Amino acid sequence: MTSLCIEEFRDSLSNENVLIDLRSQEEFTSGFLPGSIFFELDQVSHLLGVFFNSGDKIVFIVPAKQLPLLKAQIATIREGLQLSFFEAENWNWDHQKEIDMIIDVDGEELGLDMKFDDHIILADLRDASDFETVHLAGSTSIPLKELSDVAQIAGLDEGGTIYLYGKNNADSITAASLLKKHGIHQIRVVKGGWKTISEEPSIEKVYAKQKKS
Repeated sequence: MTSLCIEEFRDSLSNENVLIDLRSQEEFTSGFLPGSIFFELDQVSHLLGVFFNSGDKIVFIVPAKQLPLLKAQIATIREGLQLSFFEAENWNWDHQKEIDMIIDVDGEELGLDMKFDDHIILADLRDASDFETVHLAGSTSIPLKELSDVAQIAGLDEGGTIYLYGKNNADSITAASLLKKHGIHQIRVVKGGWKTISEEPSIEKVYAKQKKS
């Protein structure tokens, strides 16, 4: 894995490299380079295998203190990916001209939007088995790994606002960044994922072998 200086990193922004941002969830959602994808650090080896193929060029944006953990993660992946990294602290984020953000909502806000927005799109990123056990009325099951298929991503772009939620916050942010990379920006992330939804009494849920409740 190659270390990039700031000039090399700038050059990488204008070619076919894929940017993977390993900063914290809070740092990423408040401002990230357009087109970059969020990965939780402890999921790097797994998600690289899900979303990328041999020959793909990956540039990690990584905090310096997390570099040893990144190296440990990539030591377990198959060969073929072209990997490099840039230390996040070397970029002037406060003066970045082009910046993207992710908007989140809490459970109460989701409940209100479900009630008043006829065009809402509910995308459940949990495993299919979890979805079968309990899900939101009117939601669609699209496990995170299925977003490796561009057709699945395109199928979500139906003109309404997409609300993403998974088993945890990280999965939702990863999904949001993937959609944004493909030009879909009308997105909200349900902060806290399914746990937040399960604790919100105003949101209608459908249970396995039961009627709506």
